[in-house]
Amino acid sequence: MTLPMGMALDKELRFETVFRYRHIYPTAIDLVASGKVNVKGIVTDLFDFDDIQNAMDRSVEDKANMVKAVVRF
Repeated sequence: MTLPMGMALDKELRFETVFRYRHIYPTAIDLVASGKVNVKGIVTDLFDFDDIQNAMDRSVEDKANMVKAVVRF
C-alpha cells in the first residue's frame, strides 16, 4: 500500500494497527453506551437472532444499500 507520507507528516497523523481488534470492543461498547458515539445513523437493518440466515443473505444480496446490520441476541 502506498501512503501519502508528506500529508501524514504535515497533518501529524498517527498510524496504529490492531491485531484482531484486541481490547477494542470494550472501549467501543463503552463509547456507544455512554452516548459519545451515535451509531443510529449507520445502522440500516435490524434482525432477530432467529432471522440470522436472512441477515446473512441480505448482506450479500443488498450490499449496496446495507451499511450496518445488527443481529439482536
